[in-house]
Amino acid sequence: MAWTRHLIPEFVPVRPQLFILNHLKNFLNGFVALACAAFLVSCASSGGGAGYGSLSPEEGKRLEAERAAKIQAEPRGDFYIGRRYYVRRIHAWGYLRRPGQSWSSAKVVMMNESSMRVPDRLPEFGTGKVFGFDHNYEYKIRGNYTGRTIYDPNANARLPEFRPTSIEILDKSPGFLFKPGQRYNPGLMPRGLEIEPR
Repeated sequence: MAWTRHLIPEFVPVRPQLFILNHLKNFLNGFVALACAAFLVSCASSGGGAGYGSLSPEEGKRLEAERAAKIQAEPRGDFYIGRRYYVRRIHAWGYLRRPGQSWSSAKVVMMNESSMRVPDRLPEFGTGKVFGFDHNYEYKIRGNYTGRTIYDPNANARLPEFRPTSIEILDKSPGFLFKPGQRYNPGLMPRGLEIEPR
């Protein structure tokens, strides 16, 4: 029966402690690498501790003060200031606020187009202007909230519905929305969608 030794490989015993330690080491190395990557991504998107991207804290605060003064100087009236905020696969239109109020008070809304179409009611793909071409445009919008909330399955959020009756461009390049130096990512949901979760 000596020939059977060549057909069956010899079993090499592995010490269980060494096996577990090797797997634990690999897990910890992967975890540390993932944590470092997450930290670097968060620093790149927030611009570090100050939240002003590549701007110095002084420059960021100066720009915020200028924005606040500009908003306070806005003429008042029966209308809203809207900021289009395009995110892929999300049906929310963007932000609405009253004149003189900061963007932090704005609501993320769904537009009801029964009275009129929004400016970017276009195909989502193709050449030329497409859906979302007006990302970050600032509008003067008349209309009213319908009192309904609309569920956006892609955002997993219920958002207030607004029915516009007129939309007029105020500024095609109004600058930052919430903080100077913020970076836009068309794949990330905007701030405010957590207001009325499902």
